[in-house]
Amino acid sequence: MNNEDKYKTLLKHIHTNLLKERGFKKDNQSFRLTKEVNGGYYGCILNFQKSAYNDKTALKFTINTGRKFSRDKIPDNFKVYDCRIPDDYVRLASVSSKYGFDKWWSVTSETDMTELEKEITELIEDTAFAWFGF
Repeated sequence: MNNEDKYKTLLKHIHTNLLKERGFKKDNQSFRLTKEVNGGYYGCILNFQKSAYNDKTALKFTINTGRKFSRDKIPDNFKVYDCRIPDDYVRLASVSSKYGFDKWWSVTSETDMTELEKEITELIEDTAFAWFGF
């Protein structure tokens, strides 16, 4: 399995095993949840961003997060950059107590994908869900 296929499988597993049960919908490399709250709307997004400098030896990626509040219904395909209020668009690793900096993960032929999935899942559970407010 090449690095791109490993990466796609990682995203599929994260969606199936963690995000789908919370109501997140997958759209390519983004996972979104929108809901009505107190007469308004709330949306949150996890976006996996691949590096522009990937090659056959390594696929690097980071995770962007965003949250959006609106009186109007939020489109199902909103983007991270639509979350324009300061502090409502961040790199997930930079707000975590484990990292605290802009982290880029690598998928290579040596990557233990089970461990990588566990690390990303724990980061989402411990940091993103709390940041999203649930």
